[in-house]
Amino acid sequence: MRMLKEHATLFARLNQCTDALAAGAAAGAAARFAALAAGAEPSWRQDGLLALCAAAALPLIARFDGLYESHRRDRIAAVAGAAALAALKTAVVLLPAGALAGHPAAGAAAVLGAAAAMLALAAKYAALHGILRTARLRGYDQRRVLMVGTSAEAAAYAGALAARGGWGLAVIDHLDESPLLGEPGAAGPWRPGAVSARAPVTALAEVLAREVVDEVVFVLPSASLPAAEPHLRLLEARGVSYRVISPLLSSPLAFKADPVPSLVFEATRLTPEKLFAKRAFDCACAAFLVLVLGPALAAVALAVRLCDGAPILFAQERVGLRGRRFRLYKFRTMVPEAEVLKTGLAARNEAQGPVFKMRRDPRVTALGAFLRFFSLDELPQLLNVIKGDMSLVGPRPALPDEVAQYDARQRRRLSVPPGMTCLWQVSGRSEIPFERWVALDLAYIDNWSFLRDLALLAATIPAVLVARGAR
Repeated sequence: MRMLKEHATLFARLNQCTDALAAGAAAGAAARFAALAAGAEPSWRQDGLLALCAAAALPLIARFDGLYESHRRDRIAAVAGAAALAALKTAVVLLPAGALAGHPAAGAAAVLGAAAAMLALAAKYAALHGILRTARLRGYDQRRVLMVGTSAEAAAYAGALAARGGWGLAVIDHLDESPLLGEPGAAGPWRPGAVSARAPVTALAEVLAREVVDEVVFVLPSASLPAAEPHLRLLEARGVSYRVISPLLSSPLAFKADPVPSLVFEATRLTPEKLFAKRAFDCACAAFLVLVLGPALAAVALAVRLCDGAPILFAQERVGLRGRRFRLYKFRTMVPEAEVLKTGLAARNEAQGPVFKMRRDPRVTALGAFLRFFSLDELPQLLNVIKGDMSLVGPRPALPDEVAQYDARQRRRLSVPPGMTCLWQVSGRSEIPFERWVALDLAYIDNWSFLRDLALLAATIPAVLVARGAR
């Protein structure tokens, strides 16, 4: 099984870049001020050398100190203090660098540069941590946690999460671990929202199918860990992250991602930090595209209104990240009663698997066929991207009745945000069998990178113009 925690995330690299700029600017300005205070002639070469040394050294020191790891569970003072300490350590680098450069006040430049960097970085990380914490307290950036365990330790862990709303971790239910110990337990059948009625861990698959679960936390005695393996494999197959907390993990070799030792499995390469960076990129690009394509969007909306009447937009419930429901928007390309007519066309479905596709769908209007041919009907989904329901790149969002037919492997498509385009979109779309479609989506999830997203966005343009597989 693949146990991992990625520290070099895209969000961390963004922090490294801004830290390098802040440290370089602080060191360069301090070098200039120290030279002027000493009555010496300032030198751009000396200032630049100190700035480059600070910009190179500080991110390395900060990374070694763990500043670029997730701080969801840390206090603001701890994060700001860690940033200030990393800046202070750069003085050790600046002092010999200033002396080698022949700076007339190398000691003062090193001290002032470190002090300025300390203030800048402490302020930056305190503000960033405070913004994220406030957002989580208001219900944003929440991770829904399912607990497996009813011991005092499990209750204490759940209580710690509840008492720290700024962490953004909400316990939605508890499952009884008694079956893992060979005990009957007092658990009854699982009922949604019935936290007081402890369903057994054997109901895990049912809970995952009906609830939005971002992470499962197992708080178990050491003796039950072998019996938990089938449940851990189920979570891996479905693309759900989990962590295991047990006395067995109390050794120094245990991975510590919490105040208590725990073993962590991340279901995808898209850790929360990477999701944050991906979301920021999506918002900026989608907002830009809405502005640039505004006239085209207005023209298509007018054409739909004149040719096919109201409504202009078609809204449909789809399934997003880890089972979250949302309303997907498209320009209407079918007759208003299309959903009612779909039942009578089920026998003419040309697609395999739990999807419905027809090459000549009688519900599609003449204008709708044109819009579909060039994927113009998909443009309103830029609003879904801005709202946070979707990403620019990701598996296409499925209908609830389609998801209900997914097996464990296919449900892993829900482990990342759905997107407007993905490998399926640039590889033939409706010409691809469903199983191949799923394989492409899982390949995207397992090999995600920011550069891969950019490449797929670039490949989407010629794919749309050629209209291969468009229906």
